[in-house]
Amino acid sequence: MTKRKKKKAGAARSPGKRAEPAAKAKKTRAAKKVAKLKKKKLAAEEKARKRALAKKKARQKARVRARRRKRALKALKKAFKVIGAAFAAAALFIFLFYVRDIEVTGNAHETDAEILSSVNAGEGLRDISLIFKLLESRSHADEDSFVERIDIRLKTPWRVEAAVTEKTLSGYAVGSGARWYFDSKGKVRTSVPEGEETAEAEGNALIEVKGIDAEGAAVGESLPGSQSLFSALAYIKSYMDASGWTADCIEAAGNGEIVLVDGDLRINLGSGENLELRLGEMEAILPNLEGKSGTLHLENFDGTQKRIIFEGNEALNEALAALEARGELPTA
Repeated sequence: MTKRKKKKAGAARSPGKRAEPAAKAKKTRAAKKVAKLKKKKLAAEEKARKRALAKKKARQKARVRARRRKRALKALKKAFKVIGAAFAAAALFIFLFYVRDIEVTGNAHETDAEILSSVNAGEGLRDISLIFKLLESRSHADEDSFVERIDIRLKTPWRVEAAVTEKTLSGYAVGSGARWYFDSKGKVRTSVPEGEETAEAEGNALIEVKGIDAEGAAVGESLPGSQSLFSALAYIKSYMDASGWTADCIEAAGNGEIVLVDGDLRINLGSGENLELRLGEMEAILPNLEGKSGTLHLENFDGTQKRIIFEGNEALNEALAALEARGELPTA
């Protein structure tokens, strides 16, 4: 028997052995198919999960945007309300603070119009901007002005007071075509061209002091003269302000004596010592000297003298002597 025949004979004799590989292959294919289906299912589930997560995030973002828009609209409405209220308040403020009356106080040597003009507050400016204009000029120091400062006081919404503080001056000397106004230290604080009129309040007169060399004077510089002279002139100025009596001028003599001139009457106060006593004595005697001409000598008066000399009017001297003899001599 040949080999082929033997082989066929052997195959015919064991059919189970031939069926095992086919079943195994079929089982493998089925397993692969199941695995592929599972993988596909898992991929679909993952894709669905990602879509759901994306939708959730989109909804969250939409809610955040909606809340932001709501807050923004709320803030915008509030801002509009605040702006509207501010405009209404500003309109009411301007309406109420429409200045109808400006009262200037404390100015003795400058007019109300000059004060307002110096701070650019003329008659045409009467709204709230006037107050701010004046407030900007609280400290108003001008070399060519008598004003030291201006304080603004709001009395009512429609009434403003401009309180003026003027420079403290003792008098003026004439020279170089101007009047040079000086203080208690002899320092020139301001000047006015000679011949130009200035305001003069009652009880606050600035009079000329003759005998002081003012040629070449300048604002901020000191005039020639001793400190005792300028201190005495300042005291005399305060006395005249308080008493209401004013001399026509003052002469500062070369020997240091100070002479008050009132018409034809001259009062020699000496070098400035015992001014309080001498001015008091002068005040007591002046009523008896009305209309007289001559010189009242008080340069040596210190309160101990019993005799006052009036030179130039013998009749008056005799009257004073008679008063002295009777013990009726006027005293301060």
